[in-house]
Amino acid sequence: DGSSTTSGSSSEGSSSSEGGSKLIGMLLSTNTTEFFKKVETAAKEECDALGYDFVSYGSNDDASKDMTN
Repeated sequence: DGSSTTSGSSSEGSSSSEGGSKLIGMLLSTNTTEFFKKVETAAKEECDALGYDFVSYGSNDDASKDMTN
């Protein structure tokens, strides 16, 4: 069972001056270990600080989920 996390606001900080989306996506082989939890949290906090939307997906070490996420 893969999981996903989203952060940010669709009305604030979701489009750049060029009219495009400001979205950062992160694929993690697992988001259950302490290391990857910290990586995900730091990335989410930095995206929030810079006005980017953030989404992450964890595949729980399942290569087929990596391909579909």
